[in-house]
Amino acid sequence: MASPNPGYALEYISVLVPDENLHMRDLIREILLALGIKDPSLVSNVPRAFKELLHFAADIITTDWHLEPLDGFRFVKLVRTALESRNP
Repeated sequence: MASPNPGYALEYISVLVPDENLHMRDLIREILLALGIKDPSLVSNVPRAFKELLHFAADIITTDWHLEPLDGFRFVKLVRTALESRNP
């Protein structure tokens, strides 16, 4: 059986997960690891998530709708429009 194309292997996907709930972060981490994603970045709030994006080029961001001080929608908008965003 041929090995999968490394460009499509989940281990090469970088994932950022901002979530205030520690138990949800732990659950999401276990799911991502089980899917084969290596070393997902999980943070507890929006400021940390945006700071993490300055040096962590996330391919995927999963976010909670109910975050503080910005909700998930506003966080995504910030990632897409902020001048200092590395990967809008």
